[in-house]
Amino acid sequence: MSEDKYTLKVDADIKNLGEAKDFVQEKLGLTDCSEKNKMSICLSVEEIFMNVCSYAYAPELGDVILEVSFNKTKDVVYITIVDMGVPYNPLKRDKLDIENHVKKRQVGGLGIFMTQKIMDNMTYEYTNHENRLTLEKSLK
Repeated sequence: MSEDKYTLKVDADIKNLGEAKDFVQEKLGLTDCSEKNKMSICLSVEEIFMNVCSYAYAPELGDVILEVSFNKTKDVVYITIVDMGVPYNPLKRDKLDIENHVKKRQVGGLGIFMTQKIMDNMTYEYTNHENRLTLEKSLK
């Protein structure tokens, strides 16, 4: 398996969102990823990054690590978002009733739902005091 991996470590602070998105866009630019997929992937990363900034360490600050890797054989990108904050598995959230959510005009809660719809696969693990959420998307 041929794989390239890139890592960015920043404070889990919303002021670093631009740097995180630029990093992911730059790495996706090394591939034949379509503009549509780039936008979708970056939107998903933004949602997860914002969740880490808002909830993982509150009210303190901590690190967030973005790992971008490509499986060239499968033509797939994997983006792993790592934090050492409060253990939280976003994949175990209650299933969102989107119609009810919209009717009530609730703020928040759509980021994970949207990311699950955009990405081909998502996995979560908590090991060594780290939350590791991996997003997978075909570059085709």
